[in-house]
Formats: sequence, structure tokens, C-alpha cells
Amino acid sequence: MTSRIQVETKVHFTSGSHGRRRLHAEPTIAPIEIGRIPRIARMLALALRFEQLLKEGTITDQAD
Repeated sequence: MTSRIQVETKVHFTSGSHGRRRLHAEPTIAPIEIGRIPRIARMLALALRFEQLLKEGTITDQAD
């Protein structure tokens, strides 16, 4: 009596030297770098916050 084993896994192919393909068991994911938030993103967030406060009537103008 023989038993069957079924294995499922994801594979990832990359191009190696001279056009050869290399097989990896799992795709390599670049680690996310934790760092500073870009200045433009902070300025945009501030502008959106001011716009929300103006619409709500919390502030009357941007001088407040």
C-alpha cells in the first residue's frame, strides 16, 4: 500500500546570469524602510486639515 503526499508552495523565478532562470521557494520581498515622512506629504496633510477645519467652522480663516 502506497500513500500519496501533495505539497503546495509558491515559486518565484528570477533571471540569472546568461539568461538562466533561477528558482526561489518564496518570493523575496524588500523590507520596508522606516524613516522620515517626506515634507510634501506633511504639507499636504496640514492643508487638508486646515480645509476640514474651515468647512466645519472651527476656524474662520487660516490666520487663526
